[in-house]
Amino acid sequence: MENTPAYKKPILAYINYFRAFAIIVIVLGHTIIWGKPDGLIKGFHQYVFTGGTILFVFIAGYLFEYLAYKFEYKKYLINKLKNVIMPYFITLLPATIIFSFFIPNVKHYLYQYPPIVRFIAGMLHGVAINEVLWFIPMISIFYLASPLLLYLKKKKIVWIILILLSLYMTLFWGRIHISEYMSARKMADVGLCHWGYLLVKSYLYRFLYFFSVYALGMSTSDFIENNYEKVKQHAKKVVCWGFTVYALLFIVFVPLLHLPRTKMNFGRLILVYVALCFFILVQDYITKHKILDKTLNLLADYSFGIFFIHMYIFYMINCGTIYRKPKFPEIAELFAQDSFQAFAHSWYCFFVVLGGSVLILYVLNWILVKMGVKNPRMFIGVGRSSSKQVQNK
Repeated sequence: MENTPAYKKPILAYINYFRAFAIIVIVLGHTIIWGKPDGLIKGFHQYVFTGGTILFVFIAGYLFEYLAYKFEYKKYLINKLKNVIMPYFITLLPATIIFSFFIPNVKHYLYQYPPIVRFIAGMLHGVAINEVLWFIPMISIFYLASPLLLYLKKKKIVWIILILLSLYMTLFWGRIHISEYMSARKMADVGLCHWGYLLVKSYLYRFLYFFSVYALGMSTSDFIENNYEKVKQHAKKVVCWGFTVYALLFIVFVPLLHLPRTKMNFGRLILVYVALCFFILVQDYITKHKILDKTLNLLADYSFGIFFIHMYIFYMINCGTIYRKPKFPEIAELFAQDSFQAFAHSWYCFFVVLGGSVLILYVLNWILVKMGVKNPRMFIGVGRSSSKQVQNK
């Protein structure tokens, strides 16, 4: 693709606000977990607060297409290596050391191997330590496949067919959890080579599972850039009708059909477009209110850093360690209740985890800058705010 360095597209304010919303949903989904397993409250939580990954993947595809005018594969991969992969490894390193060398034997499939093997496996497969980090190896496949994605998008019929095939997986198939492959029972009789094969297989599955979301983000970005005023004109209708359908789907999926959360992606995809149109609709209002604008931009700029470390804080609150095992049996029982105490504890976890993540990242960023580090984002996934927000049109 031809590079045009003299031209630089403006930062999209509404996408930055959307990124802030997405990381809030991610943290909500990992902390607001109260309710009886088969109860209505638990179903409401799973429908509304979980599935934030779809928002993240859609935004990634949206921004990739928006910035594709200056795409250079080598520079693109170097940028992702520095600003996504490096902080992934660095923020994972301390927890992996503790898990591999200092935590006594627990019921975990990696504990059948020596500590050094646990360490290497933990660094390559971060979900063994921090369950949400499966996202990084999965999204890295999209980074590697980026030239192919740009090529396929030009083949409109092929592109549409690929989206529809993947959309079928997204809507009707479950999102395979890595633990389904890596349980202690299954790992007892397989070696490291087979473990690696299962790991690669699970990530390729997830790449195909989320392909439709990423591709829809790319196509939506292209459409909105060419029809921004028209989209803005009809954004209110999309928000109103979309939210109505989203609420109706909740009634159908949860109280009536009792579907598990992996079958609720109809609603999550609708939420993507409701949120996108909502922030297009209100971006002028937000930019005029400086406190709100700065708060959302801060969360957007810190979103990857928050994603990397927020579960460590959650584990420390509830487990007293980086490993996922409650410190007190009462805490596990508490989350499985509909009581006000369980409700209050979940929201306490949310605010402490989100606020604690921002505070820790702010302090680390300040320290790194004082030490003369030019790109703190390489270490913690957070850097100074990119630039002042500008509207797209």
